Amino acid sequence: MRATRLSADAIIGIGIALLGVGFAIATARIDVQPVYAKIGPTFVPWLVSAGLIATGSLMAWAGLHGPPTAGHEAKTEWRPVAWIFAGLIADWLLFKPAGFIIASTVLFFCVARGFGSRSALWDALVGAALSIAAYLLFRYGLNLTLPGLLAGIWR
Repeated sequence: MRATRLSADAIIGIGIALLGVGFAIATARIDVQPVYAKIGPTFVPWLVSAGLIATGSLMAWAGLHGPPTAGHEAKTEWRPVAWIFAGLIADWLLFKPAGFIIASTVLFFCVARGFGSRSALWDALVGAALSIAAYLLFRYGLNLTLPGLLAGIWR
């Protein structure tokens, strides 16, 4: 029997499962009015919570018990993980003060860099175009107001 190793996959899987637990706790705190029959405003958050917990648990299990790659432990590339994590943190920090469009553009840029893109200008332009399209869809298609400085441009 071989020793159990704590790989990057296991650590990330545990983090995803814990994120799902956090979503579940937040979902349980949503006040639901008795007007809703069977499917109310917590249905999708419960699905997301369950999906995160299941996916994270499976990933952690595979990271702990899966076979080693090519006879040795695979080297973890932390630079892409750092880019994506930086994008998520920047999105969280920029969402209210800078607005949805800027925050989402920065997130797209960082994720594109994390996935290996080396065209910074193209990443920023595509991110801005997708962010503007998403903003317009939320604002006019779903009638949702998003915070931030650029939100006032399209009111």
